[in-house]
Amino acid sequence: MVYGQNPLGPLDLLPIHQEKINVEASQRVNEIQELHKRVKDQIEKSNERYQSQANKHRKQALFKPGDLVWVHHRKERFPSKRKSKLMPRADGPFEVLEKINNNAYKIDLPGEYGVSYIFNVADLKPYFEDDHLENLRANSLQQGEDDALMEGNESGKSQSQSNSKEVQEAIQVVREFIEDQGYYLVVPVSACIKLVTLIT
Repeated sequence: MVYGQNPLGPLDLLPIHQEKINVEASQRVNEIQELHKRVKDQIEKSNERYQSQANKHRKQALFKPGDLVWVHHRKERFPSKRKSKLMPRADGPFEVLEKINNNAYKIDLPGEYGVSYIFNVADLKPYFEDDHLENLRANSLQQGEDDALMEGNESGKSQSQSNSKEVQEAIQVVREFIEDQGYYLVVPVSACIKLVTLIT
């Protein structure tokens, strides 16, 4: 019996809340759910393979507060520092003030830069002190010394001094010879050294 309206067709006479499960439909739903699960697992495996290939040659850079780093000048962030190709592409060293996470660090940057103090790890490179360069500057060779000398080599030092004296004597002999021939040209020392090396 239908109340409130006349039935339009025989289907309107069926009870509204009829619970009937279709076996084929439930099997199809299970198949689709299994397919979705297999596709998801396959995508995760391929992503892991891509990630391992991409990160094969990368090193994870982790900095601690107090470390010194170079800051890369990106054109978007430092337009005034990248006006020309000849300008430096990095600046520093600057101190790491705080680690926000593995990808972001707060850097002690001077106020003249006018940019945020937080940098991505891709824009930071570790700073290593160049001890060997400082030693080269401190122990730079004096005029007349041999470039191949090692530190503390006394015999090499005396040998270079004797070689220097011999070269000076040879230069003097060449100048006297040129003057004896009646030429009063000013001959540069480098030309005399080349002439002496050719003679000997």
